[in-house]
Amino acid sequence: MVAGEPLGFLGSGFHMRLNLEVPVDSNDTGVITSLDPSFFFDIEEVQSQSQVFVNGEDRTSEFLVIADSVTPFDIEAPVFNINYSENQVVIMIAKKSSSDFKGTGQLRLPIHARYEHLDAKAEFSLWKLVNGESSYVNRCVGPFQVKRGDEYYGETPKYCIDIPTGVLQDLPFVYRSLVSLLIAGSVVVVLAI
Repeated sequence: MVAGEPLGFLGSGFHMRLNLEVPVDSNDTGVITSLDPSFFFDIEEVQSQSQVFVNGEDRTSEFLVIADSVTPFDIEAPVFNINYSENQVVIMIAKKSSSDFKGTGQLRLPIHARYEHLDAKAEFSLWKLVNGESSYVNRCVGPFQVKRGDEYYGETPKYCIDIPTGVLQDLPFVYRSLVSLLIAGSVVVVLAI
């Protein structure tokens, strides 16, 4: 980790990391939040891919990260096909050893954004489509309540990020392009035989 890594979202798109400040001087630390349908934590990923940094050093091997979600959900479902308005997530960080850490560290969690509604108002633009300039919606997570053992430690601020959305008027062009590529690929295979 580079010293001074910012708190909040790292990366962009649909697969990001969320960097939170947490106390590391307790044997167990809890992080609790309610996520709206725009975001989700894949519980298996949180438990296997989270990282804990202390004084700028990766100390993940000395911590155990456990996560649970109150509401079961489909990780592939788009935001408009979710049957809850909030999902409470609890993440526990426990020390594996008797390491004597002081102060705070950073917990880096894998987090995902869901596919949003298509933007029906944006005009088709080949330039924007080819260059990856798209339509976006701004969504936020947090605040996260942080506990040191059984004691309330504090609360993180909200963190916001722009999530890309599809543009409805791009679909005919994308469809025709994919069909053309499929036909061109078939011709190449047939001619190669």
